[in-house]
Amino acid sequence: MDTGGESSSAGAAAHSAAAPSVPVLLRTTHSHLAIPLAPYMVPLSWRRSHLSTLVNRILQPTTPTPLDFIVDGQLLRTSLAEYLESAGKDAESTLELLYVPSTLPPKYEGAFEHDDWVASVDARGAAPSSGLIPGLAASTDKILLTASYDGAVRVWSHANVEDALLTFNTSSAAAGSLNPSLVDAIWTASSDNASANFVTAGMDGVIRAWNVPLSAWRHDPSATNGAAAAAAAAAKARPRPLWTGPASLTSAPLSSLHTTADGNHVLAAAWDGTLSLWASNPSANEESNAASAFFVGQPDPEEEDEEEDGDEEAGDAGTKRSAHRKKRRTLARTKAAASALAREPLQVMSHVPLASSLGLGTNTSSTTRVAGPNSKVSRAIFAAEQGSGSTSSWTAFSCGWDGAVKEWDLCVGGRSITSKSCDKVLLTMDQLHGASSSSAILISGHMDRSAAIWDMRSDVATPTLALPGAHTAPISALRTHPKNNNLFATGSHDGTLKLWDTRSPRTALFSLTRPGGPSKGSSKDKTSSSKSKILAMDWDASGKMLFSGGDDCKLSVHRGEGMDGAVESVSGKLKDVIMG
Repeated sequence: MDTGGESSSAGAAAHSAAAPSVPVLLRTTHSHLAIPLAPYMVPLSWRRSHLSTLVNRILQPTTPTPLDFIVDGQLLRTSLAEYLESAGKDAESTLELLYVPSTLPPKYEGAFEHDDWVASVDARGAAPSSGLIPGLAASTDKILLTASYDGAVRVWSHANVEDALLTFNTSSAAAGSLNPSLVDAIWTASSDNASANFVTAGMDGVIRAWNVPLSAWRHDPSATNGAAAAAAAAAKARPRPLWTGPASLTSAPLSSLHTTADGNHVLAAAWDGTLSLWASNPSANEESNAASAFFVGQPDPEEEDEEEDGDEEAGDAGTKRSAHRKKRRTLARTKAAASALAREPLQVMSHVPLASSLGLGTNTSSTTRVAGPNSKVSRAIFAAEQGSGSTSSWTAFSCGWDGAVKEWDLCVGGRSITSKSCDKVLLTMDQLHGASSSSAILISGHMDRSAAIWDMRSDVATPTLALPGAHTAPISALRTHPKNNNLFATGSHDGTLKLWDTRSPRTALFSLTRPGGPSKGSSKDKTSSSKSKILAMDWDASGKMLFSGGDDCKLSVHRGEGMDGAVESVSGKLKDVIMG
C-alpha cells in the first residue's frame, strides 16, 4: 500500500494548484530512506529544503534526516525552476532526482598543543585498519603523528589532547645541518608487532627513517618504581634510525612526503625541482647495519670510565689528551654511523630541470648544478590505486611553483607521461579517492587564493575547472576525503578550513574556524585565532575527523557526520561535473 506516497503526492499537488509544478521521481541507494517510487508533482519554486521535508514527511522518522538531492550528477543548489532554465529543460518531462543524507558541518572538538609551528600531520597511517603497524591491528587506538619546525615528532592518541604519548627531537640526527627543522613526517610499513616505522623530511634536504617500539607510547609510569625507573624505561624505548639519505640533488630543503597504501615506498618532493622514490624498509642486512650504527654512535661507558681513571692519574695534561682522544673517537663513531645508515633513492625525477652554473676560479673551473627559477616541487603523491601489490601501474603526480602538474610512470625509470600547466603557483595537491582506474582527478591549491580541478585523462592541457577566490589568502593545505569520492578540504593562510563537494564546486559547503586561545609555543604571547595560518591538514581513516595545524602551535580537531558515503549519482558513476 502506497498510502504515504499517495497522501504526500496529493499534498504536493494541492500546493501546486496555484503555482507551476513539475513531476519528480525520487530515488535513493539508502534502503532505510527509500520512499514509494512514483512521480510527485511539486512546485517549480521548491528547493532542496522543501524536497527534504517532503521525503521526511513520507518516511515519518523519529528524527528527520537532512537530505541533499543530485540531478545530472550535480548537487541541487537552486530552485527547480532555475535548474530547468540553466539545463535548457522544460517542466513537462519527469525530473529524476537522487537523494542522499546531507553532509553536516564538522564541529570543533579540541586541540593538541605543540611547542612550535605544526608542519604536518599523518592521521591515517597508524589506523588499526591500515595494516602499517601490525601491533595496532587488534587495537582500537587511533594514533596521530605530527612534525614541527622545532625538529620534533610527536605521537598522539585521539582520546587525549592534553599530553603527547611520545615526543622525540630529531635535531641531534641532523647535527651539523644549517636547518634541522622538519617539514613532514609519515608512517610507513612495519614488519613486526612490537614497533612502528616512520619517515621524516627536513629543511636540511635529508630524508630519515626511524623505528620506534610501541612500548614508547604504551609505557605506564605507574608500573615502575619511581620517576628514575620510568625515565630509564622511556630512554630504552626511544626511536632509533633505520636509514638516511639526501633527497635532493643540491641539498635543497624538502617540501613533502607521501607513501604508498602498503607503506613500502616513499615519494619525496624538494625545492630544487626534483622528486625521489625510496624503499621505506631496509633489508635484513641493512637493518643489522643500522642497529650497529645506532650503537656505534653512542658513547662507550667503559672507555669513559677508563678515561676518568686516567685523568685522575695524569693531571691536567692527561685530561687534555684524554679529551682530545675522546673527541676523535666520537667523531669517528659519528662518521661510521652515518656511513652505515646511508641510503640512495631508487629513482630521481626532475619536475623542473636543474640549471648549470659555471664557477670560475683562479686555476680551475667547475660546473655546479643549481635549481632554476620557480623550481620548487610543492607536493608529490602516488596515484590513489597504489599499494595494491602490483607494480605494473605505478604512477605518481607532482605539482610545483612553475604552475605544472605532471604524471610519472615509475615502472620505466620515472618517465613523465602527462603534463598540464596553468599560470598559478601551486602550493598543494591531492587526488580524489575512489575514482575508477581510468580516471585521475586532482585538486590543487594556489598562491593567489584560488583552487583548481584537473582531469589528467582529458586532452585539455590546462585545469578543467578553476575556482577563483576559494580563500582570501594562499591555500597551503588540501586533502581529499578518504571515503567520500566527492569531498575535499582546504586550509589557508587566512586561518579558515573549507569543505567542498565536486558535485557543486563553485561554492564551499562549509567554512570552519578554530577558536582563539593562548598559543603555547609563541614567543610573543600571541593569541591563536582564525587568522593563524594553516600549514598542515589530514583526515583520519574513517573520514569523520579533520585535523589542521599551523603557526598557532596547535593541531585542531573537527568532527563531522554524513561524510563517509561513497560517490552517488543518477548514473551510478562519477559525473564529470567539472566540465560545467
